[in-house]
Amino acid sequence: MWRVVSGSACLCAALGCQAFVGDYSADLEEEALLSSSELCALDSKFSFELQLDSDAAKDTLEAYYEAANPGLVEHLAAIAQKFANGEPEGGVTYLQGASGVGKSFVTSSLTGAFDDDEQCSVEFADLFAASVEARGFEVESRPDLATTNRAHVFNELPTLSAPADFDIEVLLEAIGCFDDGVLRPLVVLDGIDEIHENTARLLLERVDDYILGRDEETLRFVHFLISGRPEGFASWLTTSERSSKNTKIETQYDLTGPKYVTGGDLAFRVESYLEFALGDSFTEERLAEYTENFLDAMSQHPFLRYTTSNLAFGNLVIDQSAPGLDRSERALKARLFEGILARNVETHGRPGAGTELDGTYRRILEDIAAKYTDVDDQGRFSVASTDTVECFSDDGESLGRVRVSDVLNRSGVALLTDPRIGRYHFEPFWLHAHLVERRNQRLDARYTYETCE
Repeated sequence: MWRVVSGSACLCAALGCQAFVGDYSADLEEEALLSSSELCALDSKFSFELQLDSDAAKDTLEAYYEAANPGLVEHLAAIAQKFANGEPEGGVTYLQGASGVGKSFVTSSLTGAFDDDEQCSVEFADLFAASVEARGFEVESRPDLATTNRAHVFNELPTLSAPADFDIEVLLEAIGCFDDGVLRPLVVLDGIDEIHENTARLLLERVDDYILGRDEETLRFVHFLISGRPEGFASWLTTSERSSKNTKIETQYDLTGPKYVTGGDLAFRVESYLEFALGDSFTEERLAEYTENFLDAMSQHPFLRYTTSNLAFGNLVIDQSAPGLDRSERALKARLFEGILARNVETHGRPGAGTELDGTYRRILEDIAAKYTDVDDQGRFSVASTDTVECFSDDGESLGRVRVSDVLNRSGVALLTDPRIGRYHFEPFWLHAHLVERRNQRLDARYTYETCE
């Protein structure tokens, strides 16, 4: 394996490196090019065998999520039963999951035990984007990812302008949760990770305070269902200000995406997506064509099988295995990666194609992937709060350093599995090896991308 010593311009020239590598690689390992073989070997453990000869399938997407998350289903059913029986209740459920896994879908589809007039819901991103007259409180933007010297900001997220004066009842009023002054029994708040972490922490604390401080005689039943990526809950769940009263009213669930194993499962998955995506353009001919290509891609590439457990990423797989597209491993991973990044541009405003810091951001992700190749048997690695990497412009100018945890949080390509010790894994896991291979190509123009299959 080639070894590139930082600052060795002659050796870099001999290797065909980009001229600005220099200290850019010094922050990582002495070896510039890294093998992704161990990551690829681990990747195969996450796959599973298909049963394409079986037509067995469920009737609805909800049924797939219910089968994959029985504990959550039982929990929500128990809450609904309490309400039906007139029993008192004061609690909050945290529904956590990776980007695109289906949190918003679940919060809107598995709460049917409550009538429409017995619940209210909102997506935080929509609420914070509304007019101040509609939401009732002032909002401003604050950097989410920036260099440690604050000279370069990669994205901003909405935050409360006056957090000390914030009244949770104003928010509840804005989203229509009161009927004649009485709070509806079920309040669903989606996307806690799509607002700045300081505001997310405050809102979670204020929800707890509201439940714990309510007059139980006049408000006997209230339950909040709050969903988002784990990083949206992390600041609140790890603060020393929490007490046993908080943990007593909170229940946490990690949402699991369904597995589509049989030929019937996979055919259902394609049909349900195309009916949604194509609308009036949907035809049986297009369905047959897409299904054939999708099944072929799933048979050929095991990494796609666990990728489809994620609702949004599964939709990308269907799109990117469409008729006429290159379905090689490298081409599929490259296009899926682009789709994942583009999705996070929409939800969190991270740099995307054509933006000033797009190249810088991609290189940061690649360097982080290379920095943390020592993973456990679940693909996880730990990031200290002080860990940083240096970032560079497209011209090789150093822009400063960024905290690794700030990059991974809200990136849409990593899952925070334990906020107490900063443990992550790339999601889907194949992204880890793919990013390492992208970095190898960047550091050596003659390097040949190594596939996992």
